[in-house]
Amino acid sequence: MPFDRLPSNVYGFTYSPNSDGLPLYSKNSLLSYEVHKLPAGEIEFIGFVTAKDAEAIERQDDFPTLTFYPQAYKEATRIIALRRARIERMKGPSRENGNYLTLTLGRGER
Repeated sequence: MPFDRLPSNVYGFTYSPNSDGLPLYSKNSLLSYEVHKLPAGEIEFIGFVTAKDAEAIERQDDFPTLTFYPQAYKEATRIIALRRARIERMKGPSRENGNYLTLTLGRGER
């Protein structure tokens, strides 16, 4: 079901985190992204990053470009929750090498 038609306080899984409709499915499949619809309707992605990228996100004083995976992949073993409002640019997913997204963060809502 498209994200905007879902009630708040739900989660699902998608293969298309960068699509306009953000279709969500109830079952997790290999290399799909977990997405939460928070109480106020915000989008939150759950995924994995490297320790270095996690530290850059936690500092909140710069605007890193990072690689974001739907499951742990090689050095990307730190699980994080990242609100869509914080993402300035999203490219991908790659469909290979862990199905990663390339994200550039901005100020957005923290």
